[in-house]
Amino acid sequence: MFWIFLRLGLTSFGGPMAHIGFFRQEFVEKRAWFSDIQFAQWIALCHALPGPSSSQLGFLIGYQRGGWSGALAAFLGFTLPSALIMSALAYGWFNYHQAWSSLVPALLIVAAAVVMQATWGMAKQFCRRAEWILTAISSAFVLLAFPSVWTPIILLFGLALLGQWLKTDTEASTLSLQRTPNRTLALTLLIAPLGLLILLPGLVLLMPELALFDSLYRAGALVFGGGHVVLPYLQIELVQPGLVAESAFLSGYAFAQTLPGPMFSFSTYLGTLTQGWLGAIVATFAIFLAGLAWIIGVLPFYQQLITRSSFQAGLTAIQAGVVGFLVAALINPILLHAIVNLPSLGLLGLNLLLLWRFKVSAIVLILLNLIMVTVAEWLAPGLVLS
Repeated sequence: MFWIFLRLGLTSFGGPMAHIGFFRQEFVEKRAWFSDIQFAQWIALCHALPGPSSSQLGFLIGYQRGGWSGALAAFLGFTLPSALIMSALAYGWFNYHQAWSSLVPALLIVAAAVVMQATWGMAKQFCRRAEWILTAISSAFVLLAFPSVWTPIILLFGLALLGQWLKTDTEASTLSLQRTPNRTLALTLLIAPLGLLILLPGLVLLMPELALFDSLYRAGALVFGGGHVVLPYLQIELVQPGLVAESAFLSGYAFAQTLPGPMFSFSTYLGTLTQGWLGAIVATFAIFLAGLAWIIGVLPFYQQLITRSSFQAGLTAIQAGVVGFLVAALINPILLHAIVNLPSLGLLGLNLLLLWRFKVSAIVLILLNLIMVTVAEWLAPGLVLS
């Protein structure tokens, strides 16, 4: 199991939706471990819970195939390559960031293009009605107007309540499983992460060294929508207090676009910047912990839960709000730092064209941007693109 997911962790480029395609090809088509119906049901389950959806899917596949050892092997294999690379990049930034100054504009503009693409894709999926478009816009406004670590939390609960008021018809689904934990263990896996979420802010007051774990754990436990959506949480938690420089944060996020494996390995980069190799381990463990616990703990109860219209309505509102989270992250900090003049705006337009129309990879875009930034600085010394 480990070696299968290690290969996927080294080759699965393209973000969460692309990862799902790689998983289907490997486990449904090639190995025939599961049916398409089972696989589609599990995708729906992963998207219904907060956390990193593609990592949750891999963890669930490992659990269904090999129990807890299979789940752990799947997680380690899929996460290890990108986590090690991101940690190495953090050490490189810490030691050589002055030499990387010409790379930063290239990274920022790629990040802007990728997040714009993700925002548009999620908006088409989750904002098909006028009230959900308004929900997304309102969520973005609130996040920008009140940049606090508590704003996303309050918004999530408010959106769940809004969903009950704007209740829409939903279709019930069923879930096909090969393996589930017993109910006692399942309840523990559901309740313990919630309890930790509540207790950690108080524990940090007594033990400040838990602050990094608290910040990354809260981000992983509250984010719906995968890697791109975690950006505003991490920016509020780590950049605003001054724990991570904004240039380092944005450059690392852009690097994460180019790597295979889960985008949540961005947390490894942030942990390395703040506390070295120990921080890398803590941050990686913290951001994945709640989501992976919930994906297994919910299994015995999911069938009863998913048929309830109130659950579906709340989830629909949260998904629309997540689009607003992406819009807020796109505006601040990404676009505010990426677009500083007409040349940088033109380069972003070129990146969007290549990304959307011609499906050019983020790695190629970074190389192209680096060449263009270097040429621009050579032809017009003093010209700043970012």
